[in-house]
Amino acid sequence: AFERGSLEAKALPLLKILVFKRASSSPYALMTTVNRMLAKRAVSDPKAAERLVSTVRSFLGVDFGDYALDVEPDEFINEFLEHASFMLSDEDAEELSSLLEQARRMVESGGDSKLKALLSLLESVVAEGLKAVVFTEYKDTLEYVYAYLAKAKPEWRLLRLSSEETRNPDAFNRIRETFERDPKAQILLATDVVAEGVNMQVANILVNYEVPWSVIKLEQRIGRVWRLGQKRSVEAY
Repeated sequence: AFERGSLEAKALPLLKILVFKRASSSPYALMTTVNRMLAKRAVSDPKAAERLVSTVRSFLGVDFGDYALDVEPDEFINEFLEHASFMLSDEDAEELSSLLEQARRMVESGGDSKLKALLSLLESVVAEGLKAVVFTEYKDTLEYVYAYLAKAKPEWRLLRLSSEETRNPDAFNRIRETFERDPKAQILLATDVVAEGVNMQVANILVNYEVPWSVIKLEQRIGRVWRLGQKRSVEAY
């Protein structure tokens, strides 16, 4: 038991929840998280960890849909992990190492059933000449999904939007115009850090690669596709 109000009492539950959320997103996101946690166990910075507790809580909270982000959640989550992982016990580290090995085997063997289900759905989208937006909370997961689809379907014109692209006006405008105007650019992968300037109602298929805990965030995503100017029925997965 930890003293009420202590850093351990506040931070350790958040570490466990973050591992769970990242695992439910993708095995690759879990790998990057656990690798960072194990690598940073020897680093001690309680003040920095304390400072980030409220930010991580706001991300996990149901009101996160109203939380304006100009960075990816990955960025402040990774910072929190770097400063808080010193609290992990040897038993925690052993369990995390086991999870890491499971995630690594899944990624290397191609045994991710959710990824395969996404590919099957998008094959139908492309065959019907439609457009789809695939949202994920994490940039790590976006990169994982993008790499898989690019390898499985090199003939597809895939687009991606994360903070990396939105911070570069030229890259952002190029992606925006391509998705809006090119009928062959049918799949857009995006994190929630997406500028309002993207005309997403050119797509009528929305995929939440993992369901956000905030209902507000879920509604915001659907509202990016199901809005004025939409000419088709919208399907949200």
